[in-house]
Amino acid sequence: MVVDIGSSAVKLLEVRGSADAFEVVRAGLAPVPEGALANNTIQDSVAISDVIRRLVENLKVSSRQVITAVPGPAVIIKKALLELRPDEDLETLLMIEAQNFIPESLENVNLDYQVLRHEDAQAEVLLVAVRKDILDGFTGAIRQAGLEPSIVDVDYFALENMFLLNYGSPTADQNRTVALVNIGARYSSINILHNGTSTTTGDVQAGGGAITDDLVSSLGISYAEAERLQTGEDLGAAVAERALPILERGANDLGEGIV
Repeated sequence: MVVDIGSSAVKLLEVRGSADAFEVVRAGLAPVPEGALANNTIQDSVAISDVIRRLVENLKVSSRQVITAVPGPAVIIKKALLELRPDEDLETLLMIEAQNFIPESLENVNLDYQVLRHEDAQAEVLLVAVRKDILDGFTGAIRQAGLEPSIVDVDYFALENMFLLNYGSPTADQNRTVALVNIGARYSSINILHNGTSTTTGDVQAGGGAITDDLVSSLGISYAEAERLQTGEDLGAAVAERALPILERGANDLGEGIV
């Protein structure tokens, strides 16, 4: 089961199969109470867990193991080039060197890493750290819903994994750069890949929620109508004409942030 806890909704997928052939068994989403998740941290774990529990019950999900992700802006991400000596263990060296890259006490964070390149006496490593209180907020809400978090990813890299799973990793001679953009309610996460490897991650303070708010206040329509308008539903020529500049402004804000 995959659970995505966002600022506006909880999204749930139950899948089965292998890495070569996934099948979506159940899917659903439910709104999150205002303020339950703010500044990339869970403020009200009880409210979030209630939303998750209702989704699981309504969808009749049988799985209890959960894969989830924390927001990229809540995570410290650094690339490091390490000089290795033959008698040194990489993981031990990483824990020592991490103190130079992570602007937090290592006692207060959960730290993980991935080796991107290992040649001779050098290793390029991607370091990822998240404060324990932030991580505990997400995993705690899942456990309060009667489920067990088994994998916690970062939304930037979850986006990357989904892309590579669906489209494969390009070969080195293709020299291919791809921008992956996940448009959320309040911010949009970006991951730039070059030849299948992440080179840049970041977020833009622009998302669908701000566009929805603008449509509601400018056009005098309901939130439900504003959401339907953004999915392409026809609410009449007069509404569409007035909505166009608002939608274009929202798209421009997002585009400027990416550039």
